Amino acid sequence: TNRKHKSIIINGMSDHIHILIGLNPADTISDLVGTIKKSSSTFINEKGWFRGKFHC
Repeated sequence: TNRKHKSIIINGMSDHIHILIGLNPADTISDLVGTIKKSSSTFINEKGWFRGKFHC
């Protein structure tokens, strides 16, 4: 979704990611993290990268 956040840099590691983002003042950090977790789980499950279902 486009929530008007500014993605500055994203760095992926084997077991986690680092994200530097400009947060839209209308949203909370909790809302942003929830959106990222939901979107990433959906993406990973659609790609079929894991047997079964991936949850974060």
